[in-house]
Amino acid sequence: TSQWSAGTIVIGTVTAPVNDAPVATGTATFPSVNEDTTPAGQTVSSLFTPRFDDTRDTVAGGSSANTLAGIAITANASTAAQGTWQYTTDGGTTWGPVPRTGLGDATALILPSTASLRFVPEPQWNGTPGGLTVRLIDGSNTSNNPVAFSASSDVSTNGNTTAISAATVPLTTVVVAVNDAPMVSGTATVPPSNEDTPSATGTSVSTLLGQSTVSYGDGTDTIAGGSTGTPAAGLAITGNASTAAQGAWQYSTDGGTWNDIPTSGLSDTNAIVIPATASLRFVPQPDWNGTPGSLTARISDGDTGLPATGAQNLGTVGGTSQWSAGTIVIGTVTAP
Repeated sequence: TSQWSAGTIVIGTVTAPVNDAPVATGTATFPSVNEDTTPAGQTVSSLFTPRFDDTRDTVAGGSSANTLAGIAITANASTAAQGTWQYTTDGGTTWGPVPRTGLGDATALILPSTASLRFVPEPQWNGTPGGLTVRLIDGSNTSNNPVAFSASSDVSTNGNTTAISAATVPLTTVVVAVNDAPMVSGTATVPPSNEDTPSATGTSVSTLLGQSTVSYGDGTDTIAGGSTGTPAAGLAITGNASTAAQGAWQYSTDGGTWNDIPTSGLSDTNAIVIPATASLRFVPQPDWNGTPGSLTARISDGDTGLPATGAQNLGTVGGTSQWSAGTIVIGTVTAP
C-alpha cells in the first residue's frame, strides 16, 4: 500500500562522439640526399605517421582514433639556389614543385597520405635546405575522406574539433656533399740550378703549386652553408719527358733521401704520388746543361686521403675523384 512501485525502470542515454583534432609533434625528416642526385620519393604516410597522434578519439565502448589522411603544406622555406621540394599524386609518373611563395593557412597545398614528397637539389649544391611547414589531417571529415589533392585550401580553422592539427610539423632534409675534382692548369718551375751542382734541398711541392703560373681551384666544393673547397694535397706524376743523358728528376719526403722518378712507364695507372710536403729537384748528368724534359702531373684535393707515396693506380680522375682531370707541367733549367 506504499507510494513506491514494486517494479523499476532503466533510464539510459548516448553521448555522441565529437572529433578531436589530431596532435602533431616533433620534426619529420626526409632521408638525406647526395649532391647531384634525384632521390626516390617518400610517401606522406611514411614521413608523417610517426608525428601523428589521434588517441584522444579512442574511447572504450565509444569512438576510435582516426589514421593520418593527409597533410596541409602551409610554408616552403627552400630557395631556388638550394633546389626544389616536389610532390606526386600518381605514384611518381609526374612530379610538381611545392610553391615557394603564396602558401599559408588560407592557401595550403593539400596532399593525401598516399602522395609522395622529395627534395631535388640544384647541381653542385649541398647543405641544409629550407624545409616545409605542415599541418596533419585525420580521417574524420567524411566529406573529404580520403583527403583529396588541392592546390589551395583554407586550413586556418584548425585544432579543437576539426580534422586539422593545431600544431605544425617541419619537414627537413640534408643534401650530403659529394666531392668534385679540382680544376687545374698551368706550369710550375723548379728554380734553375748550375751544371754539376744540383740543389741539396730541392723545392717543396707546396711552393711549386703556389706559383702564379699554376691554376688550382676547388671552388665547386665551396658552398655557402655546405661543403668547403680544400687546398692541394699532393701530386701524381704521370709523365717524365727527361732522358738519362740529361739527368734525373728526383723527389724526397724527408728532406734527405732522394728517389729517382722513372723516365718511362708512368701513367694514370702507374703514377708517382707525392704529398704537398715533399720536394722535387732535377739532378743533371755531369757536365750537362740545358732544359731537361719536363714532368706531367695531376693534383689532388685530398678527398678520402692522399694515397701512399710512390707508384699508385689513380683509378678515376676528374668527376668526383680527388684527382684533377687537367694536368700541370713541371720544368726547370740547368745553367752552364
